[in-house]
Formats: sequence, C-alpha cells, structure tokens
Amino acid sequence: MKKHLKNAVPALLLIVGIIAALLNFISDNSARNARQNEEYITELTEQRASSMDTEFAENLTFIRSIAYLYGRSLKSPWADIAVIADYEKNTCFDMLRFVDATGDNYTSKGVRSNLADRDYYQAGMRGESGITYVQESRVTGQRQIGFYAPVSFQDEIIGVMVGFYGEEYLRSRLGFDLFGYQGEGWLIARDGAVLGATQAEIPDNFYTYLRDGDRCTEEELDRLIRSVGDSRSTAFTIRDDDTDVTSYAVCLEICDWVLIRSFPANVARQIQRGSILEGQRLVMILVALFISYTLLVGIRTLMEKRQMQKNLMNANEKAYKDALTRVKNKAAYDEYIDQLERDIQSQAVREFSILVCDINNLKDINDHLGHIEGDRYIREASHLICRYWAHSPVFRIGGDEFAVLIMNADYRDRDRLLEEMRQEIRENMKQGKVAVATGMSVFDPENDKTFTQVFDRADALMYENKSDLKA
Repeated sequence: MKKHLKNAVPALLLIVGIIAALLNFISDNSARNARQNEEYITELTEQRASSMDTEFAENLTFIRSIAYLYGRSLKSPWADIAVIADYEKNTCFDMLRFVDATGDNYTSKGVRSNLADRDYYQAGMRGESGITYVQESRVTGQRQIGFYAPVSFQDEIIGVMVGFYGEEYLRSRLGFDLFGYQGEGWLIARDGAVLGATQAEIPDNFYTYLRDGDRCTEEELDRLIRSVGDSRSTAFTIRDDDTDVTSYAVCLEICDWVLIRSFPANVARQIQRGSILEGQRLVMILVALFISYTLLVGIRTLMEKRQMQKNLMNANEKAYKDALTRVKNKAAYDEYIDQLERDIQSQAVREFSILVCDINNLKDINDHLGHIEGDRYIREASHLICRYWAHSPVFRIGGDEFAVLIMNADYRDRDRLLEEMRQEIRENMKQGKVAVATGMSVFDPENDKTFTQVFDRADALMYENKSDLKA
C-alpha cells in the first residue's frame, strides 16, 4: 500500500504541474490575444479617423463653394428656393439649408423652422465656417452633423448655407466588419454627447451609457475622459455580457470630436474559447505522454522543434540580411515594396518617405586600395545611414546603393535628420571620410499611385545631390 502511494506521488505532482501549466497557458494566451485585439482595433480606428478627417475637410470646402456660388447667383438678398433645390440635388449632403438673416430656415420645400438660436447660425453670421452637430433636428427629429459657411450678397452676409448628413450617413462611416462580424462604432463630442453610432438605439451621452450600464470600470472611464480632454488617443475596455471588449478612441484633427471603435464581442469570445480549447488539448497530450511513458520522447521532440525553429530563424535572418552590412538586403526590400504597393492601391497607407543613398567614390577605392578597403568603406556608409534613421528599415539594394523607408518618429523629423546627415557628409568630404549622396521624396496620397513614382523622385534628387557634392 505504501509503495503504491509512493509511486502515486510523482503522478499527482505531475498532474498538479499540468493543471498549473494549463492555467498559466490560458492566462498568457488571453493576454496575448488582448494585445492582438488592441493592435487590430487601433489600426482600424486610426485609419478611419484619418479618412474621416479628409472627408470632413472636403465637405467643408464643398459647402464654402456652394455658399459662394449661391450668393453670386442671387438677384436680391431673399432666399431662392429653386436654386436651393437645384443645389441639393447635386450635392453629397442629405439635406441642404439656407438660413437667412432673420434665422428662417429654407429648404427645398420652403421655410421649415427658425434657427436663430443655433450656434452654427450665429457663427456663420459672424463670417465663420465650420462643422457642427445637432442632437435633434427640428425638421427630421434625427441627429445630424452639418457643414456651414456664410452667404454674402453684394459684400454683405445675408445668411448661412448648411449641408447636413443624417444618422444613416454616420452609421455607414462608423460601422466596420472584422472576421465576418460587425464591430460597434461611435462618434462623440468631447463631453460625451453622442453624434452617431452603429447601434439602432443611440443613447444621448456615451460616458453615461458606460457608467449606468456598468460597461466600464470607473478607473477606465476616468482615464478615457482625461485622454479625450487632452486630445490623446487611448485604448480602454468595455464589458459586453461576459466578455471584455477592447475599444479605442481617436480624437479627430479637424474638429473636437472623437471616433471610438470596439472589437466585435463575438470574435473576442471565439478567440477566448479557442484559447481554452488549445489549453485543454495541451493537457490531453501531456497526460497521454505520461500514461504511455513517452515523456522523454516528448521532451526530445520539443527540444528538436525548438532547434528547428532556431535554425529556421537563423536561415530567415541570413536570407533577408546583407552579409556585409547586417542591414536588410534586396530580397527583404522587394517584399517590403510589394506589400507597400498593395497598401498604396488599397489606400491603407497615408504617409511615408523614401531615401535613396549612393556611396561616393567606391569604385576608385576598390580599384586603388582593394576590395577589403572597399568593404570597410561600405560598412562605414551603412553605419552612417543607420545612425540617422534608427526608427526606419534600411536596405542595401545594390553594391553602393541603399534605400530607407522613412516612417515612425523618423518621418516626423525627416527634414531635420536629412539636413544633419548631409552636414556630416560635407564635413566628412573635407576630411577624406565616407561620403554618401542622398535624395528623399515624400509619398503624396493624392497624386502618387505607385511606389515607383515616389522612388523615382528620390532617385533623381539623389543624382542632383551627387553632382552638388562633386562640384
């Protein structure tokens, strides 16, 4: 009996260890999934916020043009319903309104209400243009966002032209699909007032909605409110039934509004269940190995697998790194550019720069001092480039040619960094040290359709700089 108990102790200890490993695996996997979910929703929200800023700016320009043309078309300072109706048919807005100097609101159907108390009307009469929202329209009863501009007749402001979008417009801009499920989206003012949402029933205030429904902890809610007040983007968690849903808030640049998106709860639940199933499968494998006395084989297999992964990582590193300089090589560059081309076509990328670098006098060094000295010269040039562009991928794409995809913090400081780099190169030439010709071009999403267009501009500027250095 004692012998059996003695033999059972290791088995019990192993089972306890397996259960502990399972719990740790589930915990780590949940944390990893949460990080991945945050990365997904962060990217999706920032991309949509950027596109909304662009779209709102275009709408504001459009309403200014309409206000100008409408004022020019008038024969007298009185509202012209026919012209308003004609403009309304040819605009992208759901409704076009002209509010005259008395505050009377004219639509394509005639006078509908008086809006003299509206803030946007008063701002327009002061000669201002901008973006506004209305919690409840006196005409449609819906939430609306509007773009307004003053109308002038014979150099005098006679009213305000306003283009409105209704709730369906916002719903279409806020909604998104992720893995076949619809995610929730919100557009709110800084005080939490809801301008629009993907929900059928929209609450008046987003912060109250979170607090009253216990959908967010007080700590998370306070952090969200502080971040929005400071115009900072932030991730936070909303509780949906039994699931913590990662959400992200981005402050728009064109106006004091905030875009919020939440990772779909159904997808989060599926990922969570998948994590638990993975843990259960792991336990079953370990128990089976223990029962069949093949634990040693399992450990050996695991060690071999790790070695294979290590070998694969080493092989990948060799395949995508330049052996001489240890920066990324031409093969890595081609993969980056292929992905970048796809992002440009899908409008998933908004900003990057390309820097083309060409080493000066490398052929002379190879011919007169030998290739060993030439290789040292190439490495010095690579170190020079990497020092200035520490936050961007650097590629060696030819014998004496390098390329840098400028992004992240380097993109914001690109002009300063390039000038400092060129200053060092000019000093190097005086001292007979390494010299590199450079040319930088910035991606223009409005005009550049391919990466080649951006690269060719940078290449041409590099040759200009090369000529300047020789002069």
